[in-house]
Amino acid sequence: MKTEKDLGFVHPEKDAILLHVLFDNNQDTLVFVNEDFKIQFFNRKAVESSFFFEKKEMKPGMDIHDFATGTDRRLFDSYFHKALEGKQQSLIKTYVIDDKVYYLSFDFQPIASDKVMRGVLLHVRDITSDHELRQTQSQAEAALHESEQRYKMLVERAFDAIYLIRNHNFEYVNKRYEELTGYTSEEVTHPDFDINVILTKNSKRVMDERFEARKRGESLPSKYEFQLKRKDGKVVDVEISTALLQSEGDVLVLGIMRDISDRIEARKALLREKAYFKHLFESLLFGVVVLNNKDMVLDCNSEFLKMFGYKKNQVINKRINDLIVPDFLKDEGSNLTTDVVTGKIIASETKRKTADGKLLHVSIHGQPVTLPDGNHIIFGIYQDISDRKKTEEALAEERELMNALMDTIPDTIYFKDTSGNFLRVNQAQLNTLGVQKHEEAVGKSDFDFFDYEHAQKAYEEERRVMSQGIPLVNRIEKVETANGTRWFSATKVPLKNARQEIIGLAGISRDITEMKQMENELRKNEAYLSELNAEKDKLFSIIAHDLRSPFNSFIMLSEMFADEQYNLSLEEMRKMAQSMHKSASNLSDLLDNLLDWSRLQRDLFKTEKTRLKLHHLVDEALDAMREVIEQKKLNIQLDLPENFKLIADKRMLSSIIRNLLSNAVKFTPSGGTIRISAGANATESCITVKDSGIGMPEKIKSRLFQIDSKTGRKGIDGEPTSGLGLILVKEFVDKHHGRIEIESEEHAGSSFKVIIPQLETPV
Repeated sequence: MKTEKDLGFVHPEKDAILLHVLFDNNQDTLVFVNEDFKIQFFNRKAVESSFFFEKKEMKPGMDIHDFATGTDRRLFDSYFHKALEGKQQSLIKTYVIDDKVYYLSFDFQPIASDKVMRGVLLHVRDITSDHELRQTQSQAEAALHESEQRYKMLVERAFDAIYLIRNHNFEYVNKRYEELTGYTSEEVTHPDFDINVILTKNSKRVMDERFEARKRGESLPSKYEFQLKRKDGKVVDVEISTALLQSEGDVLVLGIMRDISDRIEARKALLREKAYFKHLFESLLFGVVVLNNKDMVLDCNSEFLKMFGYKKNQVINKRINDLIVPDFLKDEGSNLTTDVVTGKIIASETKRKTADGKLLHVSIHGQPVTLPDGNHIIFGIYQDISDRKKTEEALAEERELMNALMDTIPDTIYFKDTSGNFLRVNQAQLNTLGVQKHEEAVGKSDFDFFDYEHAQKAYEEERRVMSQGIPLVNRIEKVETANGTRWFSATKVPLKNARQEIIGLAGISRDITEMKQMENELRKNEAYLSELNAEKDKLFSIIAHDLRSPFNSFIMLSEMFADEQYNLSLEEMRKMAQSMHKSASNLSDLLDNLLDWSRLQRDLFKTEKTRLKLHHLVDEALDAMREVIEQKKLNIQLDLPENFKLIADKRMLSSIIRNLLSNAVKFTPSGGTIRISAGANATESCITVKDSGIGMPEKIKSRLFQIDSKTGRKGIDGEPTSGLGLILVKEFVDKHHGRIEIESEEHAGSSFKVIIPQLETPV
């Protein structure tokens, strides 16, 4: 058995490296494939071949079928399995790449060794050259025949028109040529076919010039654009590639013709678009500049030059930051350039300088663009916003003034959208809502700050204002605010845009709480003054009539008594004395009432409540009026519980009983009945004076206790009344926190019931 030394391997490591180098640099493709068709290793030529023939990169572990598309898979697998069995196999196949035919020899060499895995070493050799073809003539004949058939099929089915011309006559045209020109192969290759029928005037001139040049042996471009005239008369733009073939004494030309109508149209469209773009580029109302990645100006439009005061030759190939960025903004300019170069789209408002050093407010929009050739450029758009900035500054100043004005005005001001949400509020409105910041109010509605009833009412009211477009002016409303109950005078008007569409509502409310309070005070004062005036009028009326009349009677009667010419009998004198007594009694009652009323107005009555026996007070009142009662023959009925007592002020209660009894006596006819009764429950005592007198109409009853109403009327016998007695009764009852209940019907008598609360249970 031979050793490694016998085989020539003296230094195994170096020899292994040498073998690897020889394997990797072999000019043929070497690929080792395991029995599972997986590629294990390969040389450099295999990588190059895979890129060339299969357009993909070969990697370990990939399936060999991915790199054998030029062979039949079943045939390939058959050869592969035979090689695995130890039988070397060979196969020749053809490939067509870019219209060129390649011949490859596939050798399947079995590998079976204990030191390496079992598999097949695929040895692929390019045998396209004539030398190798001659060496493998016998093996390639079948492949050549197959290749010729495929080539013929390829020519016939080619996308381009292919033709062969010998001395101005067509020898061969393919199917595509027939489709392109409209002439059949038989028509074109006929000896009588005139080639000039497919030529335009210009094309004939070009063709003649090229034909003569070839005859002279001149070198001409093999590809050129041409025009031919179809059988139907339509002119078609084509691109022709020609090759001059060798032929004894003849000019033999092989031509490939491609319809480039779409390309020509695209070229025209491109030229149009370029013209459109250039026109648009120059017509834009803002400055446009084209930069490369190094910030150099490649192009710019007229507006850019006009904006910054340059000529075009002054900016081309200059750095944009050196041209228009002021010194104090150099860092900003560099940062913007860096951002857009790294692929960001920038939008910024800043300042830039003109050629004469003037500063402009500009908006900048920068966008990176990748061209079809892979180069990168930057489009920069500049717009002079100096006027806009001035307007914005003016608007900002006006806005600040408006905000200051709104927040200074004590009235609440607010704006709402169509859903009733606050858009803007002033400080007074914030105070009313009970919040500190605008953000706490904006976007919210009345439902977030007020009770539901008020919020719902305001919402419906504002919906009507916005739907009808009719303002609501100076509506007075009471609102429960964060500062308590307040009164407001509210005005709400629809808010419209430039198209007169209602887009919301504006409101202003004035806090009139103090005014309301003053108004209430004025009403109270007015009522008080009215009452004082009525009291004054009542007093003057009593003095003018109720007091004057009795005194006039006294003067007249006393004159009659003193004048001797009146010869009065004793009876006449007695009657006159009775009349004077009656007048004096009425006058005394009136004076008592006047004095009591005067004390009340001056707040001189101090309520001193004690437990009083009602019988004593009633008896005193009856004794004072007994003479009148007897004269009118009135029936007095007393329905008083024995020892009935109640808690009250004695003077006030005496006046109440005396006035109610006097009133009943005056309006009860002779022979009538007056009933005085009393009763009590756990909390109240009740005294009732009921008569069978003439009663009261509803008109008098409803105004009985009003000082400014004329309720006084004469009694049954002409007794004068001022109405002051019942007013005193009402005020004395009020002093006891009690009440009066009156039942009266005209011609059916009256009933006055006085109810007085008791501090203690009556006895």
